[in-house]
Amino acid sequence: MTPIIIWSTAAVLYALFWLWYVGLGRKITPAEIDDTMKLLLSKGNPSEQKLATLRRFFEEDDGKDFVMVNLLELKQPVGESRQKLTAYQKVFLGNLLKRAGHPVFIASVAGGKVENVGCDGDNWTAAGMVRYRSRRDLMEVLPDT
Repeated sequence: MTPIIIWSTAAVLYALFWLWYVGLGRKITPAEIDDTMKLLLSKGNPSEQKLATLRRFFEEDDGKDFVMVNLLELKQPVGESRQKLTAYQKVFLGNLLKRAGHPVFIASVAGGKVENVGCDGDNWTAAGMVRYRSRRDLMEVLPDT
C-alpha cells in the first residue's frame, strides 16, 4: 500500500507542477490588450512605434511559452547602471518567477564587436535570455515594472 501512496503523491505533485509551469494556454483577449495599452500610456510616454510593436506582439499570442532575448547596453558610469539593472531585476524577476518564468542564459560581452554586418550602433554589453510561460505573463508583469 505504501508504494501506491508514494507514487500517487509524486504523480499528483508532478501534475500540479507541470500545470503551473506550462500553464493553460489561454490567449490574450482584445479587451485585455486595450486595457494594458491604456495602463502603459498612463505610466509613461512610450512612442507610438513601441506601442504598435507591443500591441502586434500581444495580438499574435498563441498561448504558448517563448524565450525573449535581451541585449543590454550598460551606460556610463557602469557601476550605477548595474545598480539600476539589479533593482529592476529584483522587481521584474520576482514577479516573473511567480508565473513560471525564469532566466535561461545571462552573459557579459567578452570582447569588442567581431562581426558588425548591418548593425552599426549596437553596442550591447550584456545579453540575457528569459523564458516566459506565455505572452499573457509578460503582459501582466510589464505594468508592475
